[in-house]
Amino acid sequence: MAARRRRTGIPPPSLKRRGATRLPRGTIVVFCEGKITEARYLKEFVSDCRNQLVTVEVVGGVGVPMTIVERAITEFRALKRAARRGPPTALTAYFSMGSFRFR
Repeated sequence: MAARRRRTGIPPPSLKRRGATRLPRGTIVVFCEGKITEARYLKEFVSDCRNQLVTVEVVGGVGVPMTIVERAITEFRALKRAARRGPPTALTAYFSMGSFRFR
């Protein structure tokens, strides 16, 4: 078979790997209250999952739970208005339950 290819001039198939062909499907923006702990948890989770189709952005150090929700709403409206990369797939507020009291 190899001798036939040489005679007919057909080059052998390339053994190089192709580049990435799948485009990311969406973005998840996570707002958390802590600058270090919660942000680190989420970044480690993202690195452990290794999902190349979803981009996760962690915004740490936002503040108390009410501030987190207000910031998420503000960012969503800003992203929607800008529409440079389209609105994110999901906005998530992440906070620890021990940081505030229930009434």
